[in-house]
Amino acid sequence: MPNVTIEIAESHTLIEEEARELFGGVTLALSDALGIDPGTVVVRLAQSDPRFWAVGGQPITGTSSRTAQIDIYLTKSSATPKQLRMALAATSEVLSTVFSGWVHEASTINIHEVDKHLGGSIGALAAEHPSPKAAA
Repeated sequence: MPNVTIEIAESHTLIEEEARELFGGVTLALSDALGIDPGTVVVRLAQSDPRFWAVGGQPITGTSSRTAQIDIYLTKSSATPKQLRMALAATSEVLSTVFSGWVHEASTINIHEVDKHLGGSIGALAAEHPSPKAAA
């Protein structure tokens, strides 16, 4: 199950339409690129003040571009290198489209591959390893 965090440095609150476009666009981009059910893609959007993002030691305030960091977490070996490249390109295209090309050059997309034994759904993990307190 891909888990995506999109953090955006923006001095104005994102409008609801932009958030919906990011949720839908990234979900579709990843499900298409990775060949998976879109219902398994989790996307979280966070917004931060651009005064707290810096490039070359200088805050990025004063630029009309938005800066974003997208972190995509996948189970290790669940995608081929070609699928990963397609996921990067498709996610980049979504970001550029939603923000009309105004994306700061410091924006990044990172894919993190996690060992299947070192992560998972909280509900599934709880079902597999019930609390000793629950048995008492």
